[in-house]
Amino acid sequence: MALSKVPYIRWAKYEGLMGQHRLTASAVPPVEWSDIGLDPGSLALTEYSPYGPEEVFERLHSDWGLDPGGIVLGASASHAHFCFAASMVPQGGTVVHESPGYLPLLDALSLLGVRKVPIQRRFEENYRLDIAELQKKIEAEKADLVLLTHLHNPSGVSLSEDEIKSKIAEAEEFADEDRKRKARVELKNQAESIVYQTRKTIEEAGDKLDEADTEPVLEKLNELESMVMDGDTPIDVDEIDEAGVQSKITELEGLMQALSIKIYEAAAKDMEEDNQEDESDDGVHEADFEVVEDED
Repeated sequence: MALSKVPYIRWAKYEGLMGQHRLTASAVPPVEWSDIGLDPGSLALTEYSPYGPEEVFERLHSDWGLDPGGIVLGASASHAHFCFAASMVPQGGTVVHESPGYLPLLDALSLLGVRKVPIQRRFEENYRLDIAELQKKIEAEKADLVLLTHLHNPSGVSLSEDEIKSKIAEAEEFADEDRKRKARVELKNQAESIVYQTRKTIEEAGDKLDEADTEPVLEKLNELESMVMDGDTPIDVDEIDEAGVQSKITELEGLMQALSIKIYEAAAKDMEEDNQEDESDDGVHEADFEVVEDED
């Protein structure tokens, strides 16, 4: 079996079991089910379900009013942390994390291709978190996610109440900017999609459209593309002219609506001509033939 590419998992499953002291193996003697008087087959939680036991969903719904369709049950704390973090970090996003820190979660997020930016918690400083340094990292790196443990893993150092309140206040302060940035990302994605789909539509239409029909659309399309791309390089989402992009999208939507009507009319005309050709064909065809006399 191939070793995992995730460093922590490789250490936990292989390297940590080597040497005189097995750092990832439990020293607790194994216990049989019979020793504790339980039959695992009788436990409802062991019933197979790809999403988890139904009774858990029902209880969460009745106690908290949660929609079962929006619940994901974690197989472990690390799995739950990963699902939560992965829902917040885009592919290739930036994660600011403490070092030393909780490696399993950070390594799991490496599967998303995240960019990892460490902030040091130093032994000589009793592993205290430098709030000012952390804030600089978040702003400079435009972090999508910040990973901190409380109590700090592995030192056990706790954050003070003031430190916790400070980070909560900062998170709330940046929440509005996060929403605005998300809107800019979605607008950029929409513009890129419109550029691609519109060009594809015009190309597939072929001779159904005249140059007079496509030229104004392609002109606006090039203008829109130049607002989100610099040649082959995407323009940073924070530098995009949102109002300008939205205005150009609106113009293109109006032009494409008229173009779609022309494409539909051309397709309908082709279909009508095909039907007329079929109706004019009465089934009689001219053909050459030869009479062959029977030799008998």
